[in-house]
Amino acid sequence: MSRRAKVALASLVEDFQLYPRGTVNAGHVRDLRRSLEAGHADKIPAIVVEAGTLRIVDGFHRRRAYTQHWGADHKVTVELRTYETELELYQDAAALNATHGQPLDRDDQVRVAVRMRELGAQDEQIALTLHVTQPRVEELLIHYTAQSAGGETVVLKHSARHLAGQTLTLEQEQVQPHITGTATLRLVRDLRERLRYHVVDLSNPKVRDALAELVKEVGEALGPFEAAAG
Repeated sequence: MSRRAKVALASLVEDFQLYPRGTVNAGHVRDLRRSLEAGHADKIPAIVVEAGTLRIVDGFHRRRAYTQHWGADHKVTVELRTYETELELYQDAAALNATHGQPLDRDDQVRVAVRMRELGAQDEQIALTLHVTQPRVEELLIHYTAQSAGGETVVLKHSARHLAGQTLTLEQEQVQPHITGTATLRLVRDLRERLRYHVVDLSNPKVRDALAELVKEVGEALGPFEAAAG
């Protein structure tokens, strides 16, 4: 069941337990704001909100763009929906994000699969929500998750998928949200090329200090392997 209502932007709640993406994309918010400045507000879909709690089901980027353009006290027309369970609510949020706007990337899909399992969903239901096959759901959960020391499921970035199925240290768990998904070998090759062809700004003391620290940490990390080879 749904209905329309006018609600102040400041009243809308961004609950990241409900948000299927890893981050709110500042570039997408900026693009939406430019559309508003160009007079295209009527072409942007209404924000979908849970009735009662006013948690945003779909529209984190829109709310931020609207707030930047009009201010937090401005009222917008939202679509209020009622849900029987938290799973039904989360499934709608994931489905709406999966079918329009920026597509869910692999990390987002894993995050959705993990959360829906936590809420009691079967893999068939997860597959329908993400518009993928059941074997793909199983693959995502096997190859891109690990366990925390407390037994919780942790979503791994692509660059850390070699840790899949393992129990992470506290440090490994804490660093996951902050590292990129870019493959480590690609990062190493990129930095090597930058240094080789002198496109690194070595006049910047912060860059020099960071590189010196990297050299030290690389040496410490490779030490056991070099000792074993010797």
